[in-house]
Amino acid sequence: MFDEKTQAIRRGGIGASETPCLFKECVKTRKYLTPIQLFQRKLGLVVETEEENLYAERGLALEPMVANRFMRKFKCNLIDPRDVFAETNGILVHPEYPWMMATLDRWEEGSYQPVQIKCLTWDQKDDFGEDGEEKVLIDYRIQCMKELGIMRDWLYSQGTRESVLPELSYLPVQFDDRSMTMVCPIIEWDKNLWNAIVAADSAFWLDHVMTGTPPPPDDTEAYTDYLIEQTDMNSVEVVEVSDEETNRWAAQYVQAKEVIKRANEIASVAKQKILVKMAGKPKLHGAFGRMTMVGGKEKPHTDWQGVAMAMNPTAEIVAQFTDIKTSAQYPRLTPDKKWLEALPYRSVQLLENPNE
Repeated sequence: MFDEKTQAIRRGGIGASETPCLFKECVKTRKYLTPIQLFQRKLGLVVETEEENLYAERGLALEPMVANRFMRKFKCNLIDPRDVFAETNGILVHPEYPWMMATLDRWEEGSYQPVQIKCLTWDQKDDFGEDGEEKVLIDYRIQCMKELGIMRDWLYSQGTRESVLPELSYLPVQFDDRSMTMVCPIIEWDKNLWNAIVAADSAFWLDHVMTGTPPPPDDTEAYTDYLIEQTDMNSVEVVEVSDEETNRWAAQYVQAKEVIKRANEIASVAKQKILVKMAGKPKLHGAFGRMTMVGGKEKPHTDWQGVAMAMNPTAEIVAQFTDIKTSAQYPRLTPDKKWLEALPYRSVQLLENPNE
């Protein structure tokens, strides 16, 4: 999606959309980009996936339309950074810290206030406030703050007085619902957050990218994959375990993996049997709740709370996996694989033989 020149520039620093992965609070970003993946990307060990490129390409295609809507709505004019920073293909590089960079979508003419355009799915509406409100996910707040900070420091390096530097960034978001709703929350200048961003970017670049030293291990699958890739399994030394505690934990780990594997197999068989039973019917009612067919596709939707409670979980497990949301009138159970690990093996047997 990016030409070779742009890719080369991006490898030379950390972009504003990449910085959030360096903060543990940014759960959304870390689903598709973790510190070890960013490390590999900057060393040229991996490239951006096709899915990431398609997502970025979709955003670029819709960007002009949202920019025009923004100008009509707020009666202003926006500047395309690619018309100003042609040498870097629109990428703004920090004048003092060259590893800090940002690809601004637009900025407001006269005020130089950055405009970061997002095109998202309708189910993310609750993550954003209305026009002028400062309600955004921490991921986007960090991204916009970095863009605003780089813009401020660049303007200052060009002789702009500090008193007239931009004080906020706009975040127009267009959703893919039928009416193509657009809201525009703002991000106000926060010097403390900016300092944290500078520290995170600088530490990662100088301590890891420049030295080739990978970031500290974490519990992500990406880091596990990285360790496997870096390990020559033929030369791994076999460690004999003699203490009872380690052996006990190893046995529990193996047992838990087997329980999850068996539960997934049961779920797959059950799903196929249910689809056959439904035979194109729109709904199916049973002891475990309701299942529906959506849009004619084979995607059963289950009342997981009913399924979970039918297993007679202990009060401790219910408390552990209950998510109380402000919009709900009652606690909502959210069972997942961890739920299966917490349940006794007897529950898996009940799934196999529900009549027992």
